[in-house]
Amino acid sequence: MKNGMLEKVIENWLTNTDERTYQVPFCQLLTLKGYKVVHISTHGPFEQGKDIIAIGPEGNPCVFQLKIGDIPLDRWRQIRSEVDELLDIPINHPSIPKSTPHESHFVTTGTFSDPVRREIDDRNEQRKRDNKPVLHTTVKGELLQDFLGVTTEFLPQEIKELQLFLNLYTRDGTCPLPKKDFSDFLSVISPLSKEYSKQALVRAGASSLVFSAYVLSPYERAKNHWALGEGWIVYTAYLMALAEKNNAYQELLPSLDLAISSVERSLADLQVEALESPDLLQGSIFDGMFYPYSTTILCGYLSAYRLYLLLKGTRDWREDRITGFLEKYKGDIRLFGEIALPHFLSIFWYTLKTGEEEKAHAILNSVIKGLVYSNRKQKTGLISPYYEVETIVRHNLGLLNELITESFVDKTFSLGSLIALAARYGRKELLASQWRQISHIETSEFSPNSLWETFLYRAEHGRIESRFPNQTQSWEELVEEAKQINAGEVPVGFSKYPQFALLLLLVFPHRMRQVYIKFLDAAITSA
Repeated sequence: MKNGMLEKVIENWLTNTDERTYQVPFCQLLTLKGYKVVHISTHGPFEQGKDIIAIGPEGNPCVFQLKIGDIPLDRWRQIRSEVDELLDIPINHPSIPKSTPHESHFVTTGTFSDPVRREIDDRNEQRKRDNKPVLHTTVKGELLQDFLGVTTEFLPQEIKELQLFLNLYTRDGTCPLPKKDFSDFLSVISPLSKEYSKQALVRAGASSLVFSAYVLSPYERAKNHWALGEGWIVYTAYLMALAEKNNAYQELLPSLDLAISSVERSLADLQVEALESPDLLQGSIFDGMFYPYSTTILCGYLSAYRLYLLLKGTRDWREDRITGFLEKYKGDIRLFGEIALPHFLSIFWYTLKTGEEEKAHAILNSVIKGLVYSNRKQKTGLISPYYEVETIVRHNLGLLNELITESFVDKTFSLGSLIALAARYGRKELLASQWRQISHIETSEFSPNSLWETFLYRAEHGRIESRFPNQTQSWEELVEEAKQINAGEVPVGFSKYPQFALLLLLVFPHRMRQVYIKFLDAAITSA
């Protein structure tokens, strides 16, 4: 019965998907069959019919063209030129020698009409006679069985878990991502407490990627690039937890590469939407969210995306339009809670790397002063990073059924990181002017017992370490401490993918630690 339910979900997903949405899950199917994916199309005008380029299990180059829906004869005639390009234009990719013969596959989520099937058969027979490669086809029924084969083993068994899956799958795609629920679901289908063989880990990573594609499809259809990007970041983080805990980055590399490519695509789409939007109060960006909150988050993500490209080694990481965007909306961003601090740090680092040091340090100054003022002068303090932005918005508008009654006065999870950052940049006068107030604020930080728990929304094992800064503090000692980065406290995933570390803190701001901020600052400074 449960397999029947899953089959219905997959069939519904295939029926409502588009080429881009099922492209990455299809690539995951290929990797399980022994293919090595070397290129995924951005669906630009120069792809020559080749949505996916891969090396087959026998070492033979293969290309795939993806379509959705049924292919009747009139539609086939419209796309026949694309199929001819798929078959006859050589692959142009550095991983494959030019003019190497390739195998061509046409994949659709629907079926072929009888006239189209006959034409494909006739053309293939003629191509055989001409000693040319033929066209291989995959249709809905075959896709359905392949996707079932990947996910059936990991289908949730308990009714409550199945309900969680269905609630996520049927969620309104215009809403923010429910990060806790999505994280809980990932822990159900690929439990971190389970002992895995290397082969089982590969299957678990692949299955969780495909399930993630199902769960995130409402945001894909709604073009909610923010929620979609956060979803793929949450999945990537969970995959890194699996890899880190089991020392299996190599085994999970195909799934990691596909997940990270999905993150990149979502953030690229968010950037396009933001830059093309004449007014952030209009359009679908952060639909329904109060303006200062959405502006702050958007500026943070756009800055983080450009820094991501920088750390990845992309030459054209700098984007003048983003610089102009930040300048245009700088008066609209707000420190509405500690959850916003990674966004401000993204803006700080991007501004600094683009050569505007004075503006960058003004941002750092205002953040530190704002945090100190909020925690010392205001009645409630700055809301901790453990509260999601939607909760903060509803609380501030008086729309929560139960308002937040916790006091955040004279306590913070972020100040220690900001002090270290200011010391690294020689902001002695700033800290001196604020130190009397700073010394009365309790600074806390959560340290997981195992570094792999850094990548989780909720870490089960760890400790909160709290202290008050010294009332008198040697500047030289503060600077020396700020320079020190204990490599043993930095997860392997951060070292392998430093470009991902900042994105993780945007999604999980409660994972911000001094050592991570110092690690990121060193990586960005040296990039």
